[in-house]
Amino acid sequence: MRKINNDNIKRVVLTGGPKGGKSSMIPYVKEIAEERGIKVLIASEAATARIIGGISPASVGMIPFQEYVIELQMLDYAHMEKAAESLLQEDKEARILIIYDRGFLDEEAYVGEKEFLRLLDKYNLNRVVAGVEAYDLVVDMVTVGYGLPELFDNTNNEARYESTAEEACLLEDKIQRAWMDFEHFEIFSNRTDFETKLKKATSAILNLFDEPPIENERKFLLLDYINIARLPKNTRSVDISQTYLKTEFGAERVRKRKVDDINSFYWTKKYQTSAGLAEKQRLISEDSYSSFLERKVGEELRKKRFCFAHDHVRMELDLFSNVFLGDISGYEFMNDTPLHLLEIEGLDVDNVTIPHYIGLYKEVTGDKRFSNSKLAYIAR
Repeated sequence: MRKINNDNIKRVVLTGGPKGGKSSMIPYVKEIAEERGIKVLIASEAATARIIGGISPASVGMIPFQEYVIELQMLDYAHMEKAAESLLQEDKEARILIIYDRGFLDEEAYVGEKEFLRLLDKYNLNRVVAGVEAYDLVVDMVTVGYGLPELFDNTNNEARYESTAEEACLLEDKIQRAWMDFEHFEIFSNRTDFETKLKKATSAILNLFDEPPIENERKFLLLDYINIARLPKNTRSVDISQTYLKTEFGAERVRKRKVDDINSFYWTKKYQTSAGLAEKQRLISEDSYSSFLERKVGEELRKKRFCFAHDHVRMELDLFSNVFLGDISGYEFMNDTPLHLLEIEGLDVDNVTIPHYIGLYKEVTGDKRFSNSKLAYIAR
């Protein structure tokens, strides 16, 4: 797939189980974005378009149907990129938001992981190309089946197959797992009223255009042995190698992420502003990654990250393989205990509940001893 390399273009996926608010979200964010001078392009849901057009799982079978859906998604992606390119030719300073009603990885929820990987391979795609390389943000509008089941019905979408709140929740769980290892995956639940849900999700999208976008984060030190088998079924794992670079201000790093034996490479810059912690990130080539390593400071951090959702809040559990708690000032008594950290990021991180299966923990948000840039100097 051809993707235009221009920071003024932001690509956002709206996803979630049925009756989560996607249909209301699209005109809502479009109106607000356009009021701020952002041009908006919208790609309609491919599956709905196929079903309304007479092609459905019932008529052709689920696997052939998903092939039709992926083909239409690829065509839509090409058309959106071409349209964005045209807009930039007219105005080089234009800010463009492309909204996709569901993205490639949504299809895993309908066919399972094994069959989905086979489908991606058929079209010369993989989870990296169809995920982090394709989109900047994924917004999950959680189905009302969770929290407000009495509001669920299937009357406003003739292409909807889920007829009960329970079926909607089951699909929601599968969708969350499909996207869980996407680094910028934000979940908006029904713990607030619907208008607040829309506003929070819209803020996350508009944040992409701020200079710089602001990141809210909480961090917890885990003091117990973690039984990975107790993590939720929606958990996905990523192998991460992270290296910090010599820079004049803030923290600059490069990172290699390995998912399904496929590597992808990123450059990130984090620094403080009057509004909070700011972050910029770019997808880079392997050659660029190697070049950046010439400015390496400290040691490479190696960790296995487990991404999961608890109570519809996305969390990241990092198990370091070359950083030990006993090497951190104040924790010398922990000797060679590997460092385990839990991180929660998003717009609303204050009202979260730490899952019981995490065990004993201590909040270390703001404690510089546990910043990755500092840990790089004590990594073994």
